[in-house]
Formats: sequence, structure tokens, C-alpha cells
Amino acid sequence: MMARILVTGGPVHAHLDAVKIVTNRFKGGRMVALAEALGEKGHFVTFVGSPHGKKPNPDIGLLIDEHQGFSDYRALVRRHAEDCDMVILGAAVANLIPCPPWDVTKKFPSHDYREGEEVMVPFRVAPRIINEVKRFTPRTTLVGFKLLQGASNEELVRAAHIVIDESNAAFVVANDADDLARKLIVTRERSVISAIDLPGITDEYLKTIGRPVQLVDFLDQVARDEHYTTEVREETPPTRTKTMDVALERFNRVFGYHKRTIEAAGRAGNKVLGCLAITVGENGFLISERAKKLAHQKVYVSEVDHTTRRVVSHGGKPSLNAPLIDWLLRENPRAWGVLHHHGWGAHLPTYHYAPPGTVRDSQRSLSPGTMEFEIKHHGVFKLLTDEDYGE
Repeated sequence: MMARILVTGGPVHAHLDAVKIVTNRFKGGRMVALAEALGEKGHFVTFVGSPHGKKPNPDIGLLIDEHQGFSDYRALVRRHAEDCDMVILGAAVANLIPCPPWDVTKKFPSHDYREGEEVMVPFRVAPRIINEVKRFTPRTTLVGFKLLQGASNEELVRAAHIVIDESNAAFVVANDADDLARKLIVTRERSVISAIDLPGITDEYLKTIGRPVQLVDFLDQVARDEHYTTEVREETPPTRTKTMDVALERFNRVFGYHKRTIEAAGRAGNKVLGCLAITVGENGFLISERAKKLAHQKVYVSEVDHTTRRVVSHGGKPSLNAPLIDWLLRENPRAWGVLHHHGWGAHLPTYHYAPPGTVRDSQRSLSPGTMEFEIKHHGVFKLLTDEDYGE
């Protein structure tokens, strides 16, 4: 499956006056290389760059667009992102913009000033364009970049978390200006995946940072992922049936047992990670709500169709893990629930990472008899049975 991908790179300048600009030293070479590599893998790539930065190789067949500064870049991102499956914002965007009474539409009248005279230019902090993308194209996979200098891994990850919380990005690639080849891919689930973005890295260098993934390979896989969609129906779930009453009582009781595990093992800002699901007889299941602030918030899922990749819920959007949990319950008829937390299990079977809510993550082939396992960079899933609670 080929995807439509927007990649931005290079400097994004602010106008100081009609002929002068405020910019930075980055040329965008790494983002150009990433765009070219994704194009060579068969994706339909649009690259938005700077007139002062590097340009992709025109022979690769990328669509190349060039902005003329902050406002133009902002407009081009919106125009192209609306048609894209993935948006990768790697440009070094000006974060200080001259503001009134400074007039950027006119040339600075230097003849009115004496040599050495101080000129005061007021600046304002620019809008963060990455925070706007999901508002007008909510289904795109948004990938941001965060650059610091002289920062520890903890500082890089903390800064990436802030970007994810504010922009609702799926991933943020954090790196340090002192070692641009090394990347930390920070996921929405708060995991960190080591990556590099240059070929020809020596074994000696790899020994210092472990065995990372290639950034382009990771993004290529994510771009090809098929996602489930959620249909939230207006009608309320059946609240007075016996099976629903049993499920509600069981959900609250089991949640009480595991509240500390769910809440302590992962929190994203003011959102709780992890979830609990309890079957409602043979009619779907209750599951923790998506982007919940309180861990016990739940919705009812009445249907998951793995052929059309559709989830039907009532009362709100369910956890992105709903397709995987439905798959697990179908494959294990003895189980009446699934507990998921973002801790790590000792000596558990471990499976590959894939973004939650995708076919790659949800339709998994597990070893026969597996009742508890770990998904790398995501967390632990435990199927719940009568034996677990003496029922």
C-alpha cells in the first residue's frame, strides 16, 4: 500500500522588512534525504522546502513546492496536508515573528538612522503550525521533529511529550544538534525507539547507541499501515439488560483490583494510558474510553468488523486497542476480559510494535495458549478468565 506523504524541511524564515529575513543555519539536507528515500520506496511524496535550503533530486519524481516565508509555509502545509495520509514536519520554523508597529512590508529606512544607533524590533512567539494540522485533517498520521542542543535523553523525551500532547502527533522524532544522526522516536504511548537516519553508520558508532531502527524504514511501515475507523452511534447502549449489569459490575470490580497498575504504569499529561475491557455476554464489550482523564471512564463497543476495519461504539470513542482486544477475545473464548497496562512484563512472550488501531497491531498471530504477553514499546496485555478471580 502506497501512501501520500508530505515532508517539510529546511529553514522557514520570518520577514524582518520587505527585503531582509530572519532565518537559521539549517539547510534541510536530512529531510530532503528522508523525502527521497520515501519516494524511492514507492510513496507519493510532496516536499515543501525553502528557497534557501537544499532541494530533492528532481529525477526521483517528488512534487516539490517552495515557500516564501512563515505565512506562506503555513498555507502550503495546510493545502498539501489535507490530501495526505502522513504529514512529516521537519522544517526548522522561525519561532519569533516581528510584530507591529514594525512594518515588514516596507524596506527599513536606514537613511533615517545614524551609525551605531539602536533599533528596537518587537517580536512575538509564532503560532506552532504542527498544532494546527490535526484540526483540518484529523485522519492523517502526524510526525513531528523536536531539536535541542546539549540535551540528555530525558530532556529530549520530555520535550517530545509536550509536542505530542499539544499537537496530537502520533510520533515525535527528537534529536540533539550535537549528534544529528541519532534519533529518538517518541510514541504517543510514551515509548522511546532508538533510530538513525543515515546509511553507512559504522559498527563502532552503533555500539555506542545500541542497535537502532532506520528512521525511513520505520516511517515506511507506518505509512503502509491500514487503520480501523470508529463509528460512534448516538443511541445509548443497553443499560438495563442482565448481561450489561453483570458486565458493569465486573468492570468496576476488576478495575478496582488493577486501578493502581493502570494509572501508575503510564500517564500522558492529564490522560491515563492503559485500558480494561470486559465482555457483555456475546454482545460486544465495555472498554476504557480513548484519551481518558480518569482511568475508569468506559464506553460500549457493540461491533468490530475486521474485514472492513470498522469499530462501532456507544457513549464515546473507545481505546485505540479495541480492535486488538476484540481479536484476542475471539481467539480465546475462555476469556471474558483483557487488562492492558504500560508496564513491562518479566519473561513474557514479546511481539513486535505496531501503532495501535492498525491491522498490523490488531490481527496478530500469537503462540497457542498465550494468555499474557508484551508488545515491544507498548506494554502488557493479559487475558482475564474465571481462574484469575475464582469465578
